[in-house]
Amino acid sequence: MIIKRILVFLITAISILTFTVTAHASVVDWTAQSLANSDNRDWNALGISENGQTMLAGAYNGRLYISKNKGATWTEIQPIGNSDRPWQAANISDDGQTMLAATSGTDGRIYLSTDAGVHWNEIHPAGNVGREWAYVHVSGNGQKMVVSSQSTGGRIYISTDRGSNWIESQPLGDVDQSWSSNMSSDGQTIVAFYTPGRVYISNNTGATWNETRPAGDTTKSWWDAGISSEGHTIFMSDHDGTLYLSKNSGTTWTNIIPLSDTTSSWTSAQVSNDGQRLLVVASTGRIYFSNNYGDTWIESQPEGDSTREWNLAEMSGDGLTMLVGKWSGRLYLGNTSSGIIQTSTCGDSVPPATPNLFQINSTKNQATLYFAPVPSTTDYEIGYGYSKGDDRFKASTGFASNSGVNWYQINHLAPNTKYYFSVKAKNGCRSGDWGNSVSIKIPRSGTSIFYK
Repeated sequence: MIIKRILVFLITAISILTFTVTAHASVVDWTAQSLANSDNRDWNALGISENGQTMLAGAYNGRLYISKNKGATWTEIQPIGNSDRPWQAANISDDGQTMLAATSGTDGRIYLSTDAGVHWNEIHPAGNVGREWAYVHVSGNGQKMVVSSQSTGGRIYISTDRGSNWIESQPLGDVDQSWSSNMSSDGQTIVAFYTPGRVYISNNTGATWNETRPAGDTTKSWWDAGISSEGHTIFMSDHDGTLYLSKNSGTTWTNIIPLSDTTSSWTSAQVSNDGQRLLVVASTGRIYFSNNYGDTWIESQPEGDSTREWNLAEMSGDGLTMLVGKWSGRLYLGNTSSGIIQTSTCGDSVPPATPNLFQINSTKNQATLYFAPVPSTTDYEIGYGYSKGDDRFKASTGFASNSGVNWYQINHLAPNTKYYFSVKAKNGCRSGDWGNSVSIKIPRSGTSIFYK
């Protein structure tokens, strides 16, 4: 049996934050799912569409099920006939039309549907041979895919044409490793890791790779990670008891410790497309959820205040729908509102002013922001989108200077697209207001400069 794992990028600093968990345990409402007399199974493969409407759930040495009504009803589907299989991984595009499902074992196979699970075809990323497939992921539009295998013959394969053609990608060169991988919704950022070992990230769909070190120059028992739609937020779990969060595409990392929990064996780590909502589960029994970018956390209890062997989790792109599964247990559906968790335990003061964003230099896929410092600040958050006040995309600088000029570079921007940027100051667990909004159109080539 393959053990679940995954991903992440570049490091310049690591900090440690211990969060106080508030008493809002009802933020997520959980419902036990019944799937054709398969309640107590080894749930090992989950997928959810962007709005949570379409879901896949597979059991190890069991069956594969689909729901097209947010879990109200489930139907068994049979990509490979009427038989139990070791379902290992599943994933769904944002619109629910494109689906991947994989089995493990020495003769593991991958199956593709492009019509929301009605028809399935076997695909052969590594040729017509079995592999111990561990992870499969598809971009939001269903165009790009990444799959990875573990044990003997462990490799990474990428498709940019909906699975018609595949290329092998080699973060470490021509060597076998027990690879796990994940892909951002835009298909540009891929994170890959092996365990115990190292983590690598590509921001050009696997063409080139860089090693990242969330925990410094050391190997870790990397297990799983989530990634936001454009790769800005990456949330990574270590099965030995640590969590790492980056809000700037892996430039800097924070060691996350919900409820001072340093002993849990973390399994799945999930992130919504905008990076606002995060979910993490542990095989030693607890589930934690944040809906404010990891600033504060709550413990959520699908089965009450008890320890359970949570094997995996999956979150919809909008972060409002979740599935969590146990080993030899039930599958639970979670729903949450769009509200932000607040906490009364923060003793930090609100920054006294807003940053003045006065210059942006832009190339065809990058923007470098220059802004004035704010006193009593530990960090700055960049918000940007397609109109004034739209802060759907966010990045954290991970540092703050109280003198001179602060600057920060945003990557993976779309050429010939107008973006609106603003900056706010943060002091520990307190945030100030957004500063002035500045817009710039990203050029197709050359450099564009805005001065306030």
